[in-house]
Amino acid sequence: MEVPISTDKESCPFCKNRYEEEFAIGKETSVFDAKDYNYFFVSCSCGAQGPYASTKEEAIEQWNKYNRRNQMTFGQAIAAAKEGARITRDGWNGKGQYVYYQEGSVIKAEDCRNPVLKRQAEENGGHITLSPHLDFYSAHNVVQCGWLASQTDMLACDWRAV
Repeated sequence: MEVPISTDKESCPFCKNRYEEEFAIGKETSVFDAKDYNYFFVSCSCGAQGPYASTKEEAIEQWNKYNRRNQMTFGQAIAAAKEGARITRDGWNGKGQYVYYQEGSVIKAEDCRNPVLKRQAEENGGHITLSPHLDFYSAHNVVQCGWLASQTDMLACDWRAV
């Protein structure tokens, strides 16, 4: 369900759109523990979407903060990660967690600690290639290799470098 938002919202920080009819407040309902939870967000016709909030007013407030913070779209965040930045979302609930880019490399068989990979490296002429990928550092001080973004992460505009 989309409802026109109030005139006190600021322009889109990405496309600089100022036309009221191009904005909407979206509403999603999810079910958890047999209860309905409503989440609101501001979205622009350019595809930018603000973080989820529990009220329409909070959604507008969060949207307006975009022009005051150094936030990025997912594409901008990935580009920053490839330049060496650690990236995170304001919409994530874990503090201190981030995603980083891991460059690809060639690993020699003798350097492989995993016996399956070591055998594969030996069968592959003495090495194995590690493709470039994104890793995730969690709020619990654990690295998750091979992080995958959710649809919400890819469409969010609350990414920033840390």
